[in-house]
Amino acid sequence: MAKEVEKVREEKGKIEEERDVLKARLEQKKIDITALQEDKTILENDKKTLEAKVSDLERLPGARMEKTVNGVTFAFRWCPHGTFLMGSPETENRPKFEDNQDGKERQHQVALTKGFWILETEVTVGMYDAFVKDNDEGYDTEGNVPEYCSGQRKVTDEFSWRNPGFEQSDRNPVTCVSWNDATKFCEWLSKKLGENVTLPTEAQWEYACRAGTTGPFAGNLAEMAWYWD
Repeated sequence: MAKEVEKVREEKGKIEEERDVLKARLEQKKIDITALQEDKTILENDKKTLEAKVSDLERLPGARMEKTVNGVTFAFRWCPHGTFLMGSPETENRPKFEDNQDGKERQHQVALTKGFWILETEVTVGMYDAFVKDNDEGYDTEGNVPEYCSGQRKVTDEFSWRNPGFEQSDRNPVTCVSWNDATKFCEWLSKKLGENVTLPTEAQWEYACRAGTTGPFAGNLAEMAWYWD
């Protein structure tokens, strides 16, 4: 009887050892699978990054993309990554550099490492109207406050982004809006497009406006627009 009990104990010990070995192997497999999943995620991200770079290279500067939001067309233009000379030349008729934002207007080279889409036009009345009508957060645009629409005129309650004091259509640039309004507009458009929409940086804005030119203006200003210097 004692021998049989001893034999059972030995068999039980062997089974427990095998169980421990199998548990260790299983844990190692789990670790290996986790490592493979992490490697897969890294490779997928690398693939997306490379595809984005290839896509950037394949896009032509100025390529056009249209998106429709609530029946309003938003047209964007592609600006590839690149380097440009930002600022004003000393020969340009501008205030003295020492009096002009601490010399920030001095020409200097700026490198944009990533391409970006920018609206083809300024935000129009029609675009802003779509934002205001679809405002589910209850944001009260500051464009309805007279102080943002007074300019050099007498402040009255009648002025707002809807009525800036001069005739406008849905295709004209929206006026009388604040920085807060612009930020909220970008947040709204981000949700609608499923993309990160922001105000352009100063460098992005000048890079897009210059469109590869190096003079004070992106072409002959007299042929491009009415202006008052």
